[in-house]
Formats: sequence, C-alpha cells, structure tokens
Amino acid sequence: MRGKVYLTCLAAGLMLAVSPRLLAQQAVVPSLITIPELLTNAETGADTAGQQVKIRGVVLGLSTLFNLFFVYESGSGVWVRYGREMAAPKQGEVVEVAGRTSNANAGGRRSITIIADEIKSEDVAALPEPRPVTIPELEEPSAFDLWARFDAVVMEWKYRTPNLMLKVVTRDGVADAVIAFHERGAIPEKLIGARVRLTGLMTITSVMGRTFFVPGPPQLQIIEPGTAGIFDAPAASVPDVMQRKVEPGKRWRVTGVLAAILQKREAIIVSKEGAMQVSLLPSREVGESGTDYGDAGIWSEPVPGDEVEIVGSIYGLTLRERQPFGLQACAIRVVKKGTAPTPEPMSLEKLGKLRDEDRWVEVRGVVTAWMQQGGLLSLAVVDEFGYGIVQVRQWSGGFPADLHGARVKMTGVSRSLLQRAQDLLLVPNKDFFQVIKPGRTESFAAPAVITTQIVERSIPPADRVRTRGVVLGNDDKGVLYLRGDGAALKIQLQTPWSRSSSTRTGFQVDGGTPAAVGVGEEVEIVGSQVDVTSGVLEPACDLSECHLRVTGRVVEVKPMLSTVKEVAEGAFTSDYVEVRGRLLGMQQVSAMGEDWRTNLLLDGGRVSIYANHVGRDRSGFANVKVDDDVLVRGIVNGSSGRKSRHLRILSPEEVHSLGLSPSVRRRQFWMWGGGGVVVLGILLSWIASLRRSSRLQSESAQMLEQRVSERTAELRRTQADLHKALDQERELNELKTRFVSMVSHEFRTPLGVIMSSVELLKHYSDRLPEDEKKRQLEDIHAATRHMGGMMEQVLVLGRAEAGKLTCKPQQMDLAPALAKIVDDVQALTGDKCPIHTTIADDIVKVYADEALLRHILNNLLSNAVKYSNDGVPVTMNVRREGDEGVIEVMDQGIGILEKDRLRLFEAFYRGSNVGEIPGTGLGLVIVKRCLEMHGGRVVLESRDEGGTIFRVFLPFFRVPEPEA
Repeated sequence: MRGKVYLTCLAAGLMLAVSPRLLAQQAVVPSLITIPELLTNAETGADTAGQQVKIRGVVLGLSTLFNLFFVYESGSGVWVRYGREMAAPKQGEVVEVAGRTSNANAGGRRSITIIADEIKSEDVAALPEPRPVTIPELEEPSAFDLWARFDAVVMEWKYRTPNLMLKVVTRDGVADAVIAFHERGAIPEKLIGARVRLTGLMTITSVMGRTFFVPGPPQLQIIEPGTAGIFDAPAASVPDVMQRKVEPGKRWRVTGVLAAILQKREAIIVSKEGAMQVSLLPSREVGESGTDYGDAGIWSEPVPGDEVEIVGSIYGLTLRERQPFGLQACAIRVVKKGTAPTPEPMSLEKLGKLRDEDRWVEVRGVVTAWMQQGGLLSLAVVDEFGYGIVQVRQWSGGFPADLHGARVKMTGVSRSLLQRAQDLLLVPNKDFFQVIKPGRTESFAAPAVITTQIVERSIPPADRVRTRGVVLGNDDKGVLYLRGDGAALKIQLQTPWSRSSSTRTGFQVDGGTPAAVGVGEEVEIVGSQVDVTSGVLEPACDLSECHLRVTGRVVEVKPMLSTVKEVAEGAFTSDYVEVRGRLLGMQQVSAMGEDWRTNLLLDGGRVSIYANHVGRDRSGFANVKVDDDVLVRGIVNGSSGRKSRHLRILSPEEVHSLGLSPSVRRRQFWMWGGGGVVVLGILLSWIASLRRSSRLQSESAQMLEQRVSERTAELRRTQADLHKALDQERELNELKTRFVSMVSHEFRTPLGVIMSSVELLKHYSDRLPEDEKKRQLEDIHAATRHMGGMMEQVLVLGRAEAGKLTCKPQQMDLAPALAKIVDDVQALTGDKCPIHTTIADDIVKVYADEALLRHILNNLLSNAVKYSNDGVPVTMNVRREGDEGVIEVMDQGIGILEKDRLRLFEAFYRGSNVGEIPGTGLGLVIVKRCLEMHGGRVVLESRDEGGTIFRVFLPFFRVPEPEA
C-alpha cells in the first residue's frame, strides 16, 4: 500500500516538474510569418531579437564561407545563418526555415538575421526578375537587400576560394562586388576591362559587411570581353579626359609625366597638352597564399619625373558629384625614367578663366590670409589682376605666422573641375611652395600710404598697404567707401575663413569678422590693389581683400557739391556728393528677397546719369515725380565691366523734390498759353456775332444757333487736339527715356571698355607683355562686336519700319539651318547654357526666308540664355500642325511678369524684373515684324516665378505664290 502511494507521489512530482517545460516548449512553437511582416515589425522599432519565427521563401544566394543564405518573398528578403551540421540549400529552392531572430545595426540601418534551427526544402521555383539600378541608387538604404542588377566594367579582380572579388565602374560610380565561385577554373578569361552584368544583393550584415553579393557564376554575365592585360585600353589625351570627350564608365589609357604623388593615393599627371589629378587603386604589396590576382601587380613606386602610363575611368558626372579628378580608380606603371616637368608661368586671372583644362603651372602672388587644417594649408592670394585660393597638401613644419603680405611662388595643378570658382590651384606639398619676399606677423604693420597715392596707382600692384579714412557708406557685399587725404576710395573687405564646426580644429589668419562701422567713423585699413573685371572680387575697387579696424569718429560727413555733368565726366569717384537735376524717369523693380531697386535718371543738360537705391522702403520716393527738379545725395560709383557710372543713394531721405522743373514749366506755359489764345479768339468772335445778331434777332435766330454749334464743335476739336498733343508728348518722353536708358547701359559700357583698352595700349604698349596686349585687343574686339550687334538690331528694325525688309520664302533644309543658328548663339553667349534641339521626323524641307528665320530664332534663343542661370538648359522643339510649323523655345529663367506681357513687343520696352541684365528692348519687336512678314504669329506663356515659352507658328508647308 505504501509502495503504491510512493509511486503515485513520484508520478505526480514528475508531472509537476515536466509540465512547465512542456508548456514552455509548446509556447515557443513558431507560427508562419511572411518576410515583409517580419521586416515591418523591425522597422517600427519593436524588439524582435531572440524571437522564434518561421518563414518561407525562395533561396536567391548562398555563401558557404559564412554559412549564410538569402531567402526572398514578395519583394523582400532576409539572411539566414545555418549550422555547419545542416545541409545547405541550393539556389532556387523554396525552403521553410524555423529559428530565432538576431538584430544588428550596420551601415546606419537595422539588420535582421535568422539563426536557423530547422530547414525544410519544399519545392524549386524560378528566380525573380532583378530590378535595374545605378550605383548611386545602390548606396541608398532603400536598396539594401534588393534583388538588383547593373552593367559595369571590371577594373581589377582577386580570387580566393570560394569568392571572386571585383572592383567595377559605371558612368555613375564605383563599387565592389563579391561573387561566390567554388571553382577557380570557372573564372572567365580576359576579365579585366570586360563589360559585365551583375545580378545580386547590396547587403550590409554584421558578417559580410557592405558589398554587392553575387550568388554565383550564373549571375555574372559577360556582355563584352575584356583584355589580357590591365593596361590594354584605348588611348586618350589629357584634354580629352578633362573636357569629358571620352565615354564615362569605360577604361582609358593616358601617358604622361608624374609631377607629384599626393596623400590618399592621388597623383598629378602632366602631358604636353595639360595636366590632371587622378586617384589610384591601392598597390598590391605582398601576395596572399592561395590568392589569384587580376590587377597591375606589385608596382615599383613611381617618383616625380617618371614617364608613366595610367588606366582609369570617369564616373560621377552630375554637378552635385563633380570631382577634382580626371580619371579615377587608376592603375599606374612606370614606362621610363625622366625629369620633372617644367611648370607654365601663369597669372591668377588667366588661371581663373581655365575651364575643363588643367595645367601644371607656376603662380606668383601676395598672401592676404591663410588657414591650416591638419596637413592642408589654404592661402588667399592676389596678384595685379586676380584673386584665388591655393591649397597646399601635406604641409609640415608647423603653422606659419608671418605670411601677411608675403610674396610667394607656388607650383601645382589648376582646379578647373571644382565647383568653387575661387579654388584655383592645388600644390602637392611644401616642396612646391616658396616664399620670395618675407611677410609680416602683423597685418597692420604694412607700409602707410595716403589715399591720393592709391587713386593715382603709384603703389606696387597687389602689395599690402595701409591707409586711413572716414567711412562714407557701405553695402551688403562688404564694400566700404572712404574719404581720405585728398581722395575717396572704394574698398572691399576680406571674407573671413569659415569658423564652422568642421573647421574649429584648424588655425585661421585673416581680417576677422568685419566690424559694424557707421558713417563718420575713422578707420584704418590694409589692402591690395587688384584690377579685376569679374570673379569673386568686386570690380572697380581701389583696394581689395582689406582688413579694417576702427580708430575714432567724426561728428558729420558733408557731401561734396557737384553737378550731373561733372559726375558723368569722372569727377568725385567713390566720394559722397550732392547734385541737382531734372528727373527724366523713375523705375522701381523687385530685387532679391523683400528689397526694391529704385532707379532714377537725372538730366544735367546735355548729359544724364543714373542714381539707384536698394532697400525695403519703396514708399520713400512717393513724393518724387518725373519732370521734378530734384536734389540727390549719394556716393559716386565708377564704371566697370558690369555697370556704367552712377550714383548710389544711401537712403530715400537723400532725395528731395524742389518742384516742377523750370524747363518743363516754360514748355507747359507756351503749350497752354497758345491754347488759351485760340479759345479767347473763339469767345471774342462769338461775342461779336451776338452783338450783330441782336439787331436781327427774329431773322437770324436760326443762323445764331448754327454758329454757336459750329464754334462749340471747334472748341471741342481744339481741346481734343490739345489732349492728343499732351498724350503724344508723354509717349515721346517715355520712348526717349527708354531709348536713353538703353543707350546709357548698352553703348557707354563697351565704349568705356574700348577707351580703357586703347589708353593702356597707347601709353604702356612697350611695357605690356604680349598676353596682356592680346587680351586688351580681344576686349576691344568683343566690345566692338557687341555694339555692332546692337546697331544691327536697330538697322533691322529701321528697315522693317521703312518697308525695305522683304520676305522671300524658298525651300530649305531646316535641320542644318537650326544647327547653325544654335552654334552662333552658343558662341555669342560664351556657352553659358546648353541648348537642346529636337525636330519632328516629318519635318525636313520647309518654305521660309532663311534670313528672317535667323532673326527670329537668334533673338528668342539669345533671350532664353541671357535670362537663365549658368548651366540651366534651354530647349527648342520643332513640330508640325497642319500646314504650319511650330517652334517652341523654352527656358527656366526669371520669367516675364504678367503686367509686362502686353507691352513686351513695344520698341525699347523691357520687363520690370530684368534688373542689371543688359538688353536693348528691340529683340522681340524684330521677332514680331519678321513673323508678320511671313504671315506667322507668336504665342507667349510665362510665370511670374520663372520659366518662359515662346511658341512661333510659321507657314512652313505652304508653297509660296510666284512673284508677278
């Protein structure tokens, strides 16, 4: 009995002990979950680590090296890690996997791996269709674990069982790929330079890292075989590479002389045609046992002066991704020993004008500021005609403290492919940097001069000098106006180095953040005289790259009394003056942000000048009217390549109206006085008629009514004639204002350029180098050509208005004619914007007057480029509608305001939003006249916020009637 009780208790105890385990085991039996659901749970932030799951999908890839395979379902996938005792599935098998999840953070994203407890093979399925992608798309987090494919060119490879590792390039970028190859003999022959199609997964896992994983040989497709050697590639020249005339995403071979080796496996290659910076592939140092290589082998370290051969590729061509390299991912080998290349002497001005062509150059200049970040020394340098930033790599020897005003000589490669216009030169290391004339440790220790010496150009160009003056005014471009000893100056303050978080670890020497100075403060400045016409520095400044400190203050700054004629002829440049003149015209247009630009045209008798003000107070000029006699105070701005001579108004309170101009009053007196005499004569005649009619009231009543009616009608006609005359005069005044404005802007500027260049050639021809003489002659030629183009527009319009412009349509080939027009416009605009042309297939032969068609499209395309930002494309499309041809010219420029569109085809009229963009206001008038002669028409579509379409309709397919 006791035994039975004991057994019963023992059984009960075992049941109690075992039952929790059974319950727990039953609780962890996983239910089937889809892979998209599993990934969605992880993305929501739920803690899924250690969760028991069961998934089903098709096996896309297998890595036996890491005991991993990838399971794919409904557009999503997950990696599975299996034990070495488990049988590995095959690609294409449909498997059911039970196991637990493991989470890891890799590459900024949450990655899930399933640790398999059980793997069941159920079926075989076809692999899904991969999605075509680009390398930049693969870099996006959304592309990770995506079944994808892309085409690329193999630059080098390495094989170690069981993986083949490739470095490949496309026109978009470079990538590393790993292919599961279990047999060395399966590697394709001539793999170097082969164009291949890779299908696989861009993965980031804690085991495999970040790579494009290709499951096996079937996913490596040879589209075009490569070559036996890594240097067997088509030859290209340095200019072809730098000007991007070679196809990106392919291998190209370039021969040149090694000028320098930089850090991070970068080199500078020089040829007779130019230079370029290249990035190199890492050199293989020691071969691993059991590893096969398809690379350039162990390189003998090249030294400057060696003639070398490199093979590389171009990729990353968008503006956002522009690189300073000509070729990238390059292999290099020494062809023969040689001597270091001789640099080409070059000025900063010429260096800044290089586009898509780098040179190995020697540059001299004066240091105005410098900064060091690690081993990179950046210097702001000026010479007589230019400014730029020079980067010296691998700087050693500590931070320099005595470069203020130092004259230096630097050898390096120009930086034409960089986006920032001021980055001009890359110097490889300190060996290529030489101080010719020592500098100072203190900026304000520069030699002192008076302002008259600066204005008279009697100081050495680019040298740092120190002077004093009283502040007259400033603007938002860092420009100050000073009145010193005998002359006034326009100076530009130096823009300091950035003190952002990324540069806090460096050392900066510059003029510091410019102090907020007010009118009347006495200041001391240090700067350099640089004659620039364009670029980063403001043109027409007496001193540039200036450092400033406040030394005192005066009570009041009084204006210099002057006349419109004196200012127009060159007096009081950069000084604060007061002038009086008649207001010929006033224009207010929206400037940047909330600002308004107010332009006043002042008449001083035989000459006129512009006065302008930029600010938010638009209503400050409400009391000033056209034809008023006005008193204006402002700073005289000298003419430059961008602007003509004008007054800069500091505030609206500096403009005062003195009432209607006396000349206008005299004109109105004679106009209204003559009308009054006519009216008085009519009234006297009417009174005499009344007296005579009083004698014969009954007989002449009807006659009197008739005469009164006649006199009343005559009075009305006289008044109507007076009003018509006034309207005509207003219209003529407006036309005159627009014409004077056009002449002032468009003719005086090139004339000023011609005069300046002629004066230089006349007085300094024997001292100017040939390059400078050539540049001055090119400036004269460009200005003359510009004036000729404007005169051509005026003459064409005059011929049209006089009826001497004829239209003689003839059959012509449209495509070559349009190509010639586009080439002419590109040349005239300096390739500012690309012009894309498309012509419908059904348009070949058309009937048109080619000369008139050229006038139409030249003006439309030139306007589209002129009012667009640099590099933004302009599009011209041609199609057929019935017997008419339709030409659409589309741009993404500043647009045409709605209020301007009705008057846009009037002579000399320009849109109110054009600002300082030059123009005559005749182009669209010529377009309209030429279209009317063709029997065509034009339709305009534009938006205030930007973008314009001109749609031209021409009877291209109507056979013209023969002339009588």
